[in-house]
Parts: sequence; structure tokens; C-alpha cells
Amino acid sequence: MKRLARSAKFARFARLARLTKALALALAAVMALGLLSACGGANQAANTTEAASTTAAPAATEADAAAEAPAATEAAATTAAPAATEAAPATEAAPAAAGGNADRERVTIRYMQYGYVIDNAAAIAADPILNAVEDAANVDIELEGFSENYMANVEMQLTAGIAPDIFTVFDFDMADKWIKDGALHDIGAIVNADPARYPILHKIINAPEYKMYNSVHAGSPDSTYAIYSMASSLNWAGPVLYHKDVMEAAGYAEPPKTVEEFADYAKKAGASGVSGWWPRNNKLGRLVELDMAMFAPKGTTMVAPSDGDPWDGLKPVGGVEGEWKVMTTSEETKAVLKTMAEMYAAGGIDVGLGVKDDFAEAKPDWQSGRIGAFGHGFSNYLQVRDFIDEAIAAVPGKTWEDYKLGGLMEGTKIYTTPYWLGWYWMIPTTCAAPDRVLDFVEFLATDAGQDLLFLGVEGLHYTRSGGEIVFDEDAWLEQGKIYTVEDGRHQSIPFTYLFTAQQYQARLETDPDWFNAMLNPIIPELPDTPLKEYVTGVLDSYRDDAIVILPPYFSIVTYPTEMAETIAKLKEITLRNIPAFITGQKDIDAEWAAYAAEYEAAGVAGVEAAFNQALSVAKDVYSQING
Repeated sequence: MKRLARSAKFARFARLARLTKALALALAAVMALGLLSACGGANQAANTTEAASTTAAPAATEADAAAEAPAATEAAATTAAPAATEAAPATEAAPAAAGGNADRERVTIRYMQYGYVIDNAAAIAADPILNAVEDAANVDIELEGFSENYMANVEMQLTAGIAPDIFTVFDFDMADKWIKDGALHDIGAIVNADPARYPILHKIINAPEYKMYNSVHAGSPDSTYAIYSMASSLNWAGPVLYHKDVMEAAGYAEPPKTVEEFADYAKKAGASGVSGWWPRNNKLGRLVELDMAMFAPKGTTMVAPSDGDPWDGLKPVGGVEGEWKVMTTSEETKAVLKTMAEMYAAGGIDVGLGVKDDFAEAKPDWQSGRIGAFGHGFSNYLQVRDFIDEAIAAVPGKTWEDYKLGGLMEGTKIYTTPYWLGWYWMIPTTCAAPDRVLDFVEFLATDAGQDLLFLGVEGLHYTRSGGEIVFDEDAWLEQGKIYTVEDGRHQSIPFTYLFTAQQYQARLETDPDWFNAMLNPIIPELPDTPLKEYVTGVLDSYRDDAIVILPPYFSIVTYPTEMAETIAKLKEITLRNIPAFITGQKDIDAEWAAYAAEYEAAGVAGVEAAFNQALSVAKDVYSQING
């Protein structure tokens, strides 16, 4: 029986791999006529028009690449997380217990995720982790995937009534439309009707933060149309990496700690013929590095109100839960800009600001010592290590001890919600057995399921030695090759985005709090080195004082659509004026009033009021859910 099941699955994958677009369309037409059923038995065929060509999924809700760190390495998250070798003891995925999945009908589940390759039918059929998942959940999994036009393909399949039984999306507006159209199962109704069957999912979807997102996307805290996959990464801009010799020549044995000291260092470096500082700036289209290094310590900001983080351009008055005020054209901002203009005029800021490419031109200048300090959001060890390693490779004879990492300047407060929804996982109403799909998801949420995905099969992907997990790197390399991933990462490629959008393991079963589990995933640790100890010590010395984690409801604050045009106009005004003030093309004292007046005329007061109103609404939503 087992051989027959595997043989049937192999045949289905072989057919899938050979499908042309024309055949897929024909198959879609057949399925639309009801000749094939979704979530059905062993004879169901999969519908796929293109095999995926990449494995890296886009960071759809966060533009900065740092937000989507490789799962095989330590990420930017700074919350304490246990190492992979310190995880709770892994258990080999056992067959479903009697009275559980073993006694339930075995069904075929079509599972689709963006961005993995599924054209190796023989290898997929023999995938030991996939097989173990199938045995534990008592299901057969048919993998489907797209790279190009993913959302269009999902929309087409939903419209035709042939969507996979569980699929992921990253276009939240389209997902909200499908909810309104009644195209999706209410997962919450199924789970809440049988919490004993789905204890982990029941805990997850009834967390107040989860219900908060339901209110935004489904219109009700108790309507759950998606398994939310959350990303968590605490990053910040502002820290500077110095050449030790340039810093010491300017009279500083340790990195400057105040804006005044930093300006003094930079101007002295400029006087010696070395540009004092290069802040990453995307040719002055990206101001956050300058803003966090110079303006945040003074309690102000020069950036415009934004539709990124809605509080960009604003600062709290009397605490984060009170009123927020736009500070972009404040007198405090004007004062800091004057300091920056003085630095630029004295060579303290490289004269290529706004012209040079950050990485193709400015970075080599820093590596060679023509620039004394580089600002690039150095908020985690990997960023610093890689930057230094590249510098050492470019300039033989250097060691990591030739560089010094500065922290955020005294007085800095960075306001952030270091988490966001990365993916939705949904079950369409065409799926005939959503309860069995949720059995499969419930298993993957268990500690045993998570261990299976990230540790592998005991005896094949890892062994135990003295209480430690010892990975077989060759086995993991072969595991990745099944899906054309050859970097040796320790994860089952198809399923690792299901709960955490950064492909990290989570203790969803043992952690009583879903939100806490999402903020503290299990991140593989890198080996201890003197450089790691040094960088970690610097980050730890200021993080808790400088980084302000905003309440969860800030993550659902959004401007009304009618503010979009005003926000775009304010950004245009800022990018037209701020660089000119810094570089001396405009006189700050003579032209500041005109800048502020243009802001007022563009409607900044309305944006400020809209933010505070949206914040109040978000707070009320969360308060009603959280009691």
C-alpha cells in the first residue's frame, strides 16, 4: 500500500513537471467543468502552468533587504532567542496517533507557495521530510509553485474554481478582496468549533494581536480567513563604522557619543584631507541614515511624513500613546541642519553626497581610507562582519581591530514596530476538506513538526551527541538540491514560510503566546569570535535605551487614501530642499521660512491630524479586543 501511494504520487509529479502552458489551460478547463475535485483523493491532478525559477521570496511588506535575512545565518533580530542546538529535544515525526489523523480520511492536498522549484519529480517523491509530514498528518501533498505572475495565477485559479487547497499570497489588498468575495474558508470558524482537534491553531488565532489583524483584514476580530506569517527583525539606522586611525587622528580614542562630538570629529577629519563621514543615502533619495545619526538624538527629524512607517516625520509629544507632531520643518530640525551644513563645508561629510553611488563608489573610498566613517545601519553583527571582511579583502594587511563601531548618539530614540505580516496562507472555498488541511497545518505548528522542518529526520539530517544537535551538512545539502537550493540551509524549502515570514523555526506549541513566539523565533547562531563579542557588546550597550518598541496597534495605523497625494507632495518638497540645505546650495537662515510655508500650504496640518486620528482608531480596536 505504501509503495502504491508513493508510485501514484511520483506519477502525478512527473505529469506536473511535463505540463506546458497549453496543457495547463486545458486541464484548467476540465477542472472548471467539475471533472476533477479539489482536496480529493489519489487520482487528483495538479494544475500548474509554470515551475518556479527562484527560491527567495520577496520581502513584500518591507523594502529594506535586511528585513529578509537568509535563514541559514544569524538575522538582524536582537531579541534573545535560543540557539538551534538549544531547542527543545526534537522528536522524530511519528505516524499520527490512533484516534487522531490516522483515523481520518487520507486526502490529497494541493499546496502552493511562491518561489520554489518543483521540477524534480523523482527527488520530490522521495523527499524524506515531505514523506514524514505526509505520514504524520495522514495526507498526500502535491506541491505547486509559480515565480512569474504569481498573484495573477492565483487570481485566475480562484476565479476558475481550481485554486490549490492552501496557498500563500503577499498582496494584502487582493486578499482582502477575496475575503469580501466569499472565496475563502473562515478558518477561525472551523478551528474554534473544535479546539481539542486544533489546540495550537486555536491558541494562535485567539491571540489579541492576531484578532487585531483580523479586524483590519476581515472586518471582525473573530473572522479568520488566513494563517498570518509574521516577520520580526529589529534593525535601525544611525550607527557608524570608523577607521580607527582616522578617528584617533581626530582626537578620539573611542567613537563620539554626542552629535557635537561627532560633528567635531568629522570636521577635524575633513581638515586632515579625509572625508569624515559617508551616510548611505541613495543619492539623497534616502535620508534615514542622516536622520537617525544626527536628528534623532536631538528629538527631531528631517524626513517627510510617509506612507511607509506612518509615524515617519513625526515625534511623540508627552509619550508614544499621546499626540504626535510633524517635526520636519521645526526649529530643532533647522538647528541640526545648520550643523550638518557646517560639517559638509568643512569636509566632514564627503562632497560626493547625492552624487556617488553608496556601494559602487563611496564604499571603496571608505575601504581605502579616503572616507573615515561609513553609516549603513550597523545594527547587527552580520552587517558589521561582512562590511569589515570586504574591507580587509580590499586592503590586505588590515584586521578587524583596525575598525571601530560607534553606537547611536546620546539622546536617540528610535520608534519602531519590528514586526510585520509577510504572508497570508489561505484555504479557498473550493477545497472540499478544509478540516484536513488544517490538520496538516496543526501538525506543522507542533514542536515535532517544526523540528522536522528545521532539524530534519533524526539519523539522516542530524544526530545527537551529549545533548547537542549535530547536523549532517551533506544530507542538508542534498535536501536543498531537491528544490534547487544549494546553500546548505537547514530547512525544508516548501514549508518554512508557513508561520514565520523569514523562514525561522518557532515554538508555537510550547510558547503560550503567539505574538511572543513570532518576536522570538529560533535563529541559528553563528560561532563565537572576538569580533562577534565586540560588536554584540557595542549593540548591547545602548539598544535598550535607544530603541522604543511601540505598542502592537501601531502596526495597523494607516493614513486614509485621500492623504496619499499630500504625503507625496510633502516628500517631494523635502527631497528638493533638505539636500540643498546640507550642501550649501540654499541658505538655511534665509530660506527656511519659505520651506516651512511651502509645507503648510501643501497640507501638513491635515496629515498630522490624520495620523493622530488613525492612531486613536487603531488603539481603540486593539483595546476592545484586549480588554
